[in-house]
Amino acid sequence: AGFGPFALDSLLMSADQGGSAPRARNNDDGNENNKDNENDSNGAEDQASLNSAFTLPMGKDWLWQALSGSIQVKNASSIGKGNSEATQVVVATLAIILELEQEDDLRSDADSGSERAFVSSSPASSSISSPSPASPTKRMGYASRLSLGSKLYYLMNVCLHPEAVLREDRVTETAEAILQRYLAMMTRQGNEESAALTVAFAAACLDHVGSAKKDKQPAVSKTSTDSAAEETGIETGQGQMTAKEEEKLMSFFNPSISSDGISSEEMKALEALLEDLTNAYKDYGAQYDIFTMVIRLFLLPAFPTRIRCRAMDDLRSIAHLLTLPTELDDMTGQELKPLLMLSMLGGVPSMGQGESRRDDVDVLDAAAAMLNPTMTLRSPDGFPLLMSVALLSRSLAEVVHSRGGGFASVRSRLLKTHKLLATAIMDVAGDVLASDGSKDALVDHVLGASASGKLQVPPIASQTMERNLLDSNFEGRFGLSKR
Repeated sequence: AGFGPFALDSLLMSADQGGSAPRARNNDDGNENNKDNENDSNGAEDQASLNSAFTLPMGKDWLWQALSGSIQVKNASSIGKGNSEATQVVVATLAIILELEQEDDLRSDADSGSERAFVSSSPASSSISSPSPASPTKRMGYASRLSLGSKLYYLMNVCLHPEAVLREDRVTETAEAILQRYLAMMTRQGNEESAALTVAFAAACLDHVGSAKKDKQPAVSKTSTDSAAEETGIETGQGQMTAKEEEKLMSFFNPSISSDGISSEEMKALEALLEDLTNAYKDYGAQYDIFTMVIRLFLLPAFPTRIRCRAMDDLRSIAHLLTLPTELDDMTGQELKPLLMLSMLGGVPSMGQGESRRDDVDVLDAAAAMLNPTMTLRSPDGFPLLMSVALLSRSLAEVVHSRGGGFASVRSRLLKTHKLLATAIMDVAGDVLASDGSKDALVDHVLGASASGKLQVPPIASQTMERNLLDSNFEGRFGLSKR
């Protein structure tokens, strides 16, 4: 089971790695000085040290890692029994994870209620933003102490199990419930937290791949010449670049690799994961909702630009399958609004929308390609359509409002887009410019255009936008001219 480097034999290697065991508490924890220090720090030490919560030498993510294991059956006659046993393991693991997450939510709600009660009983001069030192200390459960990025990564690996596992309703329904909770957490994150999620996800992915490779490949001793070549880059007689030379060359041609805090090795691991999940998604006929929810996460800005663009390119031919039936049946678009909000970096940057920043050119080009009738077998609908329209509308609104560069690029993208969609994008951009330019306004106007039928494209029509019509619209609506 599993695909490529993600077909792990076991988690024993992770369990045996040094440093994964919990760190013992100080023997003097019970004296008065330490108690006073703990009160003064308001529980900061407990929140800063994850090791204090662990009781098994299996690493902090061991429960989530159980979802990424593979199934090994020695005899063909035992395949059915093996799949059945594996299903029970996955079901039990998911149930425990969901219970842990729910328990943390209840604890958080209880702490919030205690804090509200404390504030309401305080003098009128007190404020929630500056509570008294006697304010109750918020408690963090086991699941809340773990990185959301690593938890999300291991949860996504559920989709790489055999169909005998994915066909079990208890697996898909519980995994969907957990993923929905993680998506809700992502919507509350700022840019710094989102960047931390990306780094943690990539680190977990590389650690997973590295464990698999170490477990499967025999160790090869290096000669002194090999070591010298690896360190200094000297000629080894083979006429090949060393690993360090190759990495340096790749970083020259791909400077964005390090801009997200992702190393070249982590980027390769992410690409391998995307390839494995994409192949499995197509092999399984895109029939499982949990798989659809997982695969379209690669389209979100939580992932590096290189991964997002590759996902758009790989999934373009099946973009019409990336929306759940319940989302398609919702005419108001509210089912897709949270995901659409996650797919935007913010509102229109030049309109003073906080941390908003422009989308990368490659992302906008990939979004335009998804709307190009000559590059897709059928027009996308649902989430990919709304996301692409929102990205291009936001880009156009930014160019119009800032009166800066980028007009030629916007014009070039819309010329490759279906005529009806190009017109809808200009409509949405105009509506956003007439509003406060926020992300909420952008998403609401995109959903409004969808509900009014502006984004509906005839299944056979393949007419792109005419140059003269586009230029007249640019000049008449926004005062922009190609001259």
